[in-house]
Amino acid sequence: MGELADLAKQRSPFLKLEAGESIVAAYKGYKMVPSSYDPEKENFRFLLEIEIMGEKSIKYWDTGSNKVAVVFDTVKVGDKVKITKNIIVGKNGKDQTSWEVEPVASDDGKITTKQAKDINKQMAG
Repeated sequence: MGELADLAKQRSPFLKLEAGESIVAAYKGYKMVPSSYDPEKENFRFLLEIEIMGEKSIKYWDTGSNKVAVVFDTVKVGDKVKITKNIIVGKNGKDQTSWEVEPVASDDGKITTKQAKDINKQMAG
């Protein structure tokens, strides 16, 4: 990222990632908010502490994904998570955003085998 892009990310109250970009953030909680696309539905708003240009700040990440919520249900406030934004070509030929979220047990991005099994178990049903 260039300096201006980093500055724009720093100034935004929302999490901004480029395609293929990952970030490690500290989970600070969540709340339910109205969907900006359908006010009759609610989205999860996750509060994340990230560091940009040497400064820590709280960013909001709004999503309606139940899959993402299940992963966040396995972590405690203060735990770190790795978030990756992927762009895939959908069946209609248009780009679609896909998110990967995984708990981080240490700064090297690794989780324990037990944590991985628990997450897979919860996501299966």
